[in-house]
Amino acid sequence: MTEEFRNDPWVTLRFRKYMAGPKRWAWKNQRETKKQYQFTFWTNAIIGGFLTVPLAVWVGRRAQRYQGGVPIVPQQRMVHDFVNLDPGYLTRKTFRWYFFGTCFVGGLSFAYYTVR
Repeated sequence: MTEEFRNDPWVTLRFRKYMAGPKRWAWKNQRETKKQYQFTFWTNAIIGGFLTVPLAVWVGRRAQRYQGGVPIVPQQRMVHDFVNLDPGYLTRKTFRWYFFGTCFVGGLSFAYYTVR
């Protein structure tokens, strides 16, 4: 009996949910179910992100150039004081942006599809 109360959260916004009484079990079960769902969802999202790596590499490489094959160059509206003069900076930045974006979207899609 004391072990049950010890596992209940001590600091919570709605402390009456966890007070001794018949309604306490439903709140406790809901909390455990929610934590299990979140753990499964994010685990599947990470797995899905790793599964979409080949697609993400293809999307990232495709995004590094325009349709005619010309590399992407910055078209700045304002001139900064300290411009990065590295010739491959924008292509690496574009590749990373599309690579991680595709992995994130693919992982979330995989998780939504598998956890439902």
